[in-house]
Amino acid sequence: MRAKAAASNVDTLLLLSGGIDSTACLWQRARDGLPTRTHHVMLADWEGRQIHENRATTQVLAWIQQQYPRAQITHTESGVDFRTVRRIPRNHYLWGYWAGVLMHQKSGLTTIVVPRNKDDFSDPRAGETYDRSYLTSVELMTGQQPRLIYPILSYTKADLVKMLPEDLLKRTWWCRRPNAGQPCHTCSTCKKVEPNLPR
Repeated sequence: MRAKAAASNVDTLLLLSGGIDSTACLWQRARDGLPTRTHHVMLADWEGRQIHENRATTQVLAWIQQQYPRAQITHTESGVDFRTVRRIPRNHYLWGYWAGVLMHQKSGLTTIVVPRNKDDFSDPRAGETYDRSYLTSVELMTGQQPRLIYPILSYTKADLVKMLPEDLLKRTWWCRRPNAGQPCHTCSTCKKVEPNLPR
């Protein structure tokens, strides 16, 4: 892991992907003066979006720190390469693992920001599985259960697109399966985001 800053009184963790949901969570917290530990997993898999997510994460952090210079953000990164595996588990299992790793470091972290929006899961059981990926991993590694908070659960993806400052929105990345360095326009996230982009 690579540390970008240091802070001793940050108790809340956000897995920052550079996507719209996690960016919205960090923007809200920075705007409201809430200190945040962010962590980006450089996830390389067959969908091939890692370069875009890495760049988006860097640009989102730079924008937020410029706009909110008093925001207390501690950032680290790690990497995982699944490119030789075609069928991989859902990403939130990996996020749960890294949450456990970070909370195992005696870092003072007690709370996890879950960047889940209103239309992420049509089946409530899928949301429960998402939560258990955090709760189980952290408890296995630390012996403690984290507190989960859901700051954007009442917003749809379309709401978030319209809510984010336009200059910040354009620094995010949302496409799951980029084509020649551009959004594919056909994945589920592109279909939710693109009709609501500023014209």
